[in-house]
Amino acid sequence: MYNIEMGLPFWLRVPHRDKHWASHPRLLDWQGMMHRADQGLLLNERERTVMIFAAEDVYVDFTQPTDIDDLVGIYNSHPAFIECHLNRHAVTSDWMAKEVAATRAAGFWSCKVVGKFSDQVLGLIDVRVDTETYLSLMMIHQSYAHQGIGQQVYDALEDYIRLRGSRVLRIDVVTGYDEHVQNFWMRNGFRVVKDITLDWNGLKHAAVMMLLSL
Repeated sequence: MYNIEMGLPFWLRVPHRDKHWASHPRLLDWQGMMHRADQGLLLNERERTVMIFAAEDVYVDFTQPTDIDDLVGIYNSHPAFIECHLNRHAVTSDWMAKEVAATRAAGFWSCKVVGKFSDQVLGLIDVRVDTETYLSLMMIHQSYAHQGIGQQVYDALEDYIRLRGSRVLRIDVVTGYDEHVQNFWMRNGFRVVKDITLDWNGLKHAAVMMLLSL
């Protein structure tokens, strides 16, 4: 697993003014819902219409099988990232489905970033929420880069995991790829704690572990 912020780059379906109420984690059976999502099971209609958390222009929800093609498009909008991290020119739907399954098997939530007003999938997040939360991946489609969406999503995630009792947020950033990525996290208060080696799809990458105390 790895982390990269690309390009900087739930609400129920309720009015915008109710987003704080709707995103409160105690309103639903979160433990049961997260377990079913982590096991790759289909969520029921009520669960599918509940966001995990929301920002001003987007919300974050669990990915479903119908989102695979959208996730492929997000990855493939960053060809340099794919070349560096996966040693390939593009990902396929089959690869993406296996990646989502592997992400969940490793205990992470596979999530999508959705535009509130367009209802389009704009990005993705892989995260494991715990006392030490591990943000493995945050990626926004290149078409929406430099619009502040990545920052919105990160800020909302930080607020959400604080509510869930998280005390530390961890990210791992591959070195030698894009210096702007590490700079983004440093601007958000993260510090480098040690050098590590990441293994993703059998490829090893030099990286740094970065932590933020919440």
